[in-house]
Parts: sequence; structure tokens; C-alpha cells
Amino acid sequence: MLRLTRQQREREAWTRHFDGPVAKAPGLCSLCNAPIPEARQKRKLKTCSSACGKAAQTAKYGGARVIFNGREYPSKKQANMAAKLQALAASGAISNLKEEERITLVEGRPGLRGIFYYADFTWDDKDGHHVLDTKGLRTAVYQLKKQLAKLLHNITIEEV
Repeated sequence: MLRLTRQQREREAWTRHFDGPVAKAPGLCSLCNAPIPEARQKRKLKTCSSACGKAAQTAKYGGARVIFNGREYPSKKQANMAAKLQALAASGAISNLKEEERITLVEGRPGLRGIFYYADFTWDDKDGHHVLDTKGLRTAVYQLKKQLAKLLHNITIEEV
């Protein structure tokens, strides 16, 4: 294997920075090498279809987007949880299942926006009302909103 000097590596980095990545043959998809339709080429898109373009996008925290029952979920974990909860709702064990429900933590005022929490799932059962969030990464903003929900509204957010 040929080792590059520091100067050569820097030169290559600058070339990639200004020229962009090495281009494939014009008119071919940058992901799958399929021909790009003419309408997409006119719009200067580099993928053969919108589905191929979505595959190229990466999620903010690395989760792979999943489509389940015609709805797109940000992760496999959340899609699996939706499947379980929908099965429970169909069997009648839970009721009033909602997805992406907005919960107002602090009301807004003129000139100030309110603070909201978007719960992945909410439902009712014999034990009461449940708020569930499928978490991969517990961000500082999420932890703060979880505490606000508990302190101001006595809402316990369950995590999976």
C-alpha cells in the first residue's frame, strides 16, 4: 500500500473540497448507478428516484427510517413499538392510541413561543393515561422537557 505524505494528503483534501467528490459518469445515479431520468437531470438531481435520494439522507442520530402501515417512522425501534401498540389497540387492551401528540409544557405569551413536547405515543388503559417515548439518545433538551412535564403537569414519560 502506498503511503501518502502529509503534503499529498492535504493537496487531495483541498482538491476534494473545491472540486467535490470524484464524479461518476454523467447521467448515472450516485448511489446505484442506474440511469437518471431526464426530468431529474434538468433539476440537477444526482439520484435516480426520490426513494434513492431518501436512502442517501442520514438521520440526525443515525436511525434508519422505516415505513410501517403506510406511515414513516424515524427508527426501527419506534416502528416496532407502533406495531405492538396497534396490536394491543386492535385487541381492545388499550384505547385512545395517538402518535406524535403535542403536549404543551409552558403556554406562550405575546412575543414568546410556548414550549411543547411531542410524545411518540399516548394511550389509555386500565392503569390510566400513558405517555411513551422511544429513545435512542437522551439529549439535554429531552431531559429538560421530561422534567418540566413531571413538575408542571405531573406527566410521567415512559421510555423504551
